Amino acid sequence: MKRLFLLVVAVLLALSGCDRFDNEFDKNLTDFFDDLSDAVASIRTADDLSALMQYYDNDYMNDGQSYSDMLSLFAQNYGDYQYQSTVQIQKYQEGEVSILKWVLYLDAINIDGYNTVTMTDYVRKINGEFKFVGNGAVESFSDRQAAYFTDLLDAIVANDFTSLEYFFTDDYYNNGVDRDSLFGLFDDMSPSLGVDYEVLDHDEYESKFVYELTENSTGYTLRVDDTYTVVGGEYRFCGNGNEAPDTSKQKVLVELFTGTWCPNCPTSEEALHDLKELYGDIFYYVEYHISDSYDGFYDDNDDLLDYYLGSIECPTAVFQGQLVKNGGISNQSQYETPLLDYASINAQAEISKATAKWGATEQELSVWLDYSLDEYFDDTDLYLRYAIIEETAQSNSGGYYHNAVLWKGKNPIDELMGYDGGTGYSLVINYEGDMPDDAVLVMWLQTMHAEYANDCKVYNVIEVPIEGI
Repeated sequence: MKRLFLLVVAVLLALSGCDRFDNEFDKNLTDFFDDLSDAVASIRTADDLSALMQYYDNDYMNDGQSYSDMLSLFAQNYGDYQYQSTVQIQKYQEGEVSILKWVLYLDAINIDGYNTVTMTDYVRKINGEFKFVGNGAVESFSDRQAAYFTDLLDAIVANDFTSLEYFFTDDYYNNGVDRDSLFGLFDDMSPSLGVDYEVLDHDEYESKFVYELTENSTGYTLRVDDTYTVVGGEYRFCGNGNEAPDTSKQKVLVELFTGTWCPNCPTSEEALHDLKELYGDIFYYVEYHISDSYDGFYDDNDDLLDYYLGSIECPTAVFQGQLVKNGGISNQSQYETPLLDYASINAQAEISKATAKWGATEQELSVWLDYSLDEYFDDTDLYLRYAIIEETAQSNSGGYYHNAVLWKGKNPIDELMGYDGGTGYSLVINYEGDMPDDAVLVMWLQTMHAEYANDCKVYNVIEVPIEGI
């Protein structure tokens, strides 16, 4: 029998010197994955699984899966076939309890096709050794959320929300809204009109859960963008702890032109990545690649770079469509000052309530959004620009890129299709290709004159999760 699986890819990702930035595991964790790879390589039969299970804590619990459940899961892979399998790490976040999202590819020899298992697991140091510990939940999140929505709809009808308290932490606070205030928003939904719910986004890795309540007859919607945690083995909504977002100031867009061939580009990429980690959603950035394997447009990307710069040069960072910083080695401080300056300007436009739904069969991304402009706003040559980006992309050489643009386009504001009496707008983006599971949509309002005249200003930007991937 072949071994159950090899952590070849995991080790390569952990040890590779080809990463452009910020992708090296902690040394101790690198050793952990290296040792685990060796142990797994020694497995021949189910009797050998102790070599693997020594890396699982005896009290392991992950969505109701215990240590013995994991042992049974691995043992089931030993049957009539031999397996040649690999592992790919998709996401990784280091901390006191490190989070790892990985995919196990099981390829049965002499049988067409392969099975994949995607796992989000947690690693912690116990008595000086790293162990898989799981997330501590005694049931799956899907079971928990099904019970929550049942009780939520019943609570709206009964106008009594005490039964929902159990689903929330006592200190729940989310964008300036505490638990009782959220219940008040639920109470505004009219039960006589009928209320439905829809899950818009669920990211297990980031503990993110977004849902929407809709009154059937009026179309009134309430969107809740939430996060959750595990308390005493049970999932609880905990919010993000943030104050209400300040919509009076504009969000900032940074467009970076880069390429795998460019020796100075990694420093610009790292600076923007670190600033995003530091400042969160006050700004967003996208990477246009020029003349490399990530550039799906070639001349199109060159034309956009030429529009801003007048010549081809990488790296080039364009702030809010106006300030251009190009060439040389960039650092965080060079980008931080203009970023904060633009983020202090009052917003003249806002995009809100945006959703994006992917139809793989039709190769279409259906987008709905609301936007508003100041009363005296000049919308001459105003466009809605958009980019489908992949949050983390890996090159053939093993390097990583963030927010790489896969597809982009623009629509004049007056050509968008209105709905709901003109308060919202919709468009369809035809995207030719497979949609990565970490793809998101970035949209922004920008003046785009025929010739660049240093007044192609970006007025606001929003990042939207893509449903249906």
